[in-house]
Amino acid sequence: MTQRIDLLGAISITHDGKPRRIVNSPKGCALLAYLIVTAEQQRREQLADMLWDATSTSRGLQNLRELLVRVRRDVPEVETTRQTAIFVPTVETEVDLIALREGLQSADPATKDNALSRYKGELLSGFYVEGATAFNEWLLIERERLHRRVLDAYRQLCQHYQAHEMWAAGQTAARRWLQLAEWSDEACRYFMRFSAERNQFSAAHQMYETLRQRLHAELGVSPDQETTQLLARIERKRNAATWERLANAELLPPANLPPSSVMPFQRNRDFVGREETLKEIVGLFAKSAEQPQAVAITGIGGIGKTQTAVEFAYRYGQQFHGVYWLNFGDPENVASEIARLGSERGMGLFQAADQLSTGEQVLRVQRAWQEATPRLLIFDSCENEQVLADWLPVTGGCRVLLTSRRGIWSRGVAVVSQELLARAESVRLLQQLAPAQTAQEARQIAAKLGDLPLALHLAGSFLNHYATVTPANYLEQLNRRNLIEHPSLHGRGVQRSPTDHDLSLAHTFALSYDQLSVGTPAHHLLLALACCAAGEPVPQAVAVRIVTGSGGELRTESAELAAIDALTQLQALGLLTLQRGQITLHRLVVQFVRLHGELNESRQRIASILAELLQGTVSQSGIDLSALHSRCPHSGRITIGSVQRTSPSSALTLVGAISCGHRTATPLYAVCCACQKCAASQGRTRI
Repeated sequence: MTQRIDLLGAISITHDGKPRRIVNSPKGCALLAYLIVTAEQQRREQLADMLWDATSTSRGLQNLRELLVRVRRDVPEVETTRQTAIFVPTVETEVDLIALREGLQSADPATKDNALSRYKGELLSGFYVEGATAFNEWLLIERERLHRRVLDAYRQLCQHYQAHEMWAAGQTAARRWLQLAEWSDEACRYFMRFSAERNQFSAAHQMYETLRQRLHAELGVSPDQETTQLLARIERKRNAATWERLANAELLPPANLPPSSVMPFQRNRDFVGREETLKEIVGLFAKSAEQPQAVAITGIGGIGKTQTAVEFAYRYGQQFHGVYWLNFGDPENVASEIARLGSERGMGLFQAADQLSTGEQVLRVQRAWQEATPRLLIFDSCENEQVLADWLPVTGGCRVLLTSRRGIWSRGVAVVSQELLARAESVRLLQQLAPAQTAQEARQIAAKLGDLPLALHLAGSFLNHYATVTPANYLEQLNRRNLIEHPSLHGRGVQRSPTDHDLSLAHTFALSYDQLSVGTPAHHLLLALACCAAGEPVPQAVAVRIVTGSGGELRTESAELAAIDALTQLQALGLLTLQRGQITLHRLVVQFVRLHGELNESRQRIASILAELLQGTVSQSGIDLSALHSRCPHSGRITIGSVQRTSPSSALTLVGAISCGHRTATPLYAVCCACQKCAASQGRTRI
């Protein structure tokens, strides 16, 4: 026979699960609640004054006697004398308030936690008694006092759980705390911490968003700074855990972009290769997950930087709350590009009806970037360090991926140098674009075009459009002229670029070449390097000698610095690559420079310098320079590139010094240009 009385939340009085009639009497419930809360004997006069307004003491006592009779029929635990009344629970009486009080006094956290779980609402929530002003005032005070005591107990309990790393129990307690204090930043922070420790980052972020929306709707304010900073730390931890996992996993398959993303390009179905580049970007994001950092995909024009960025977005965009593409090709338009992201079709930060200025729109977007929310920003064609510094978020959850011809960046920008496609990948791309060609034919075309993705795309599209031009005819056409002049490499037969880029290879290279001033050390260096064998590496020391002069000239310290600056400028423009002390110009860049530059003086300069290097090495090794002729019977004399050669098979090209790990001396190589006999024996003769 169990009597249950619940005073926390809506009042309930039941006996063996059946409601007692006294629950329908407001003053009866008030009398019972007062006796239970005070937990001591109360004089009848005091009770009468609490429950009845503006009446005589005798009349009040008469009302009380009648009320006590009705109450005791349902709740015999109320004991009375002629002067007093008191509530004395039995072993079969369950009162939630009494259980709560006993639990809060316990030193055992589990007992306290269990007791707090009974507090499902305020004391007599929503309860009010007509004509009992004193009781109603007393109830307000007691209700607030008990509520504060419960909140203090939750604070102590969460502190205990945090100190003892009891994350699951703490998360449950903090959630109940928030149900009682919906606007509490402190309770929200405890829940966020416990959730993050359990790697439930989404739950932490969602609770923050719930608090933010409540505060904004009810009070017009935002969560305090401590809460916002905690969210940022949690998001960084989530990013670190996510990207560390991704860095150790296989590439993700392509997927749809998150809602609100702004991406002007569809995924290119003909995209091939770049697995290593994509994995490298993932690894760099994993390393920088605790600190915002930009990752730059760099390389010469036409190497597919933008295509790789698009592919990354479609493979890893789901790891962000949105992917946002910005064209940095014109620095003057960057502000408009950023403002566009905040519209209804993007981040939804404002509407056209708001009539905000461009500056105000930009500020709203930048404020959103400073939040902990993870977003992927892609700055396409970003070539200027100062422009990047002006717009790069310095804090928050954004990750920045930029594409650039610029190969050298300051600290804070991790550089991923995009390589040429592997030959097998080039063949696959060509056959996807023009299926009629054989693997052997595609291999020959790829070799001729130096595995440059843009050139391969143009060639494959040309062959597919002009079906009457066979791969053999196409190769023959390429051999008859400067490659860069062929109509296919100017976009003939191509409908459109997957990334809306210029379809002329010459125009693509000109974007970098036109930034060089004629007569500068960088311009002289580029012309001289273009005189060497196309696509063959040239030692960095040779490049320095080109700028500083031959061995007979005085080379000052400032001249050597100028040489390094020239090399750096060409790297920044994406006109060459420098790896392990070896400089390489792509064969198509060489063709472009030879077509647009005056090379006579540069030919003489490079010939003189390489001859010095060659003779010096030959002298040290004891080999006579004339031995070259016996080693290559098709060579008439040593020349540089195509200098003064009478036929494709009569020129021996000197490729400069190449380091050798097997000997101290630095050997030189002579390469016979277009010599079929030498090509059969790898086309190289080592001195």
